[in-house]
Amino acid sequence: VSAAKERLENQEEQSGKLDLEAQHLADRIDRLKVASEGSVVRLDENIEKVEETLRCLTDRVDLLHEGIQANMDMLNQDMRSLSDSVMERVTKSVKDQVADELKKDLVATKEDTDKTLRRVKKLEQALGTALAQRMELAG
Repeated sequence: VSAAKERLENQEEQSGKLDLEAQHLADRIDRLKVASEGSVVRLDENIEKVEETLRCLTDRVDLLHEGIQANMDMLNQDMRSLSDSVMERVTKSVKDQVADELKKDLVATKEDTDKTLRRVKKLEQALGTALAQRMELAG
């Protein structure tokens, strides 16, 4: 009887230890859930910021393209409106100077557009990474 009583006491002690350990694990799981929810919220906020930046950059690229097109349209219109006699009076050096300035402007605009497009691509990659991380955390 005493051996059975001792085994019962040992089992109750072990059961108490297991209950305490289970409670510690449950508390830790709850803390991890709260921390992961905070991470998901921060990821959502970051994703929104990246999406807004992408929208702004896309708008800027669109404006740059519109500006380039408007400049080209004006140049074409100006060229059509010049009469043959005016064209004959323009010297080669003036034509070259105007062409060089236009080329410089177009190259600078293209470089700005290329930089902006590279930034958009990087932000798209960052958005993809953030979405993948969010999916991992949410999963």
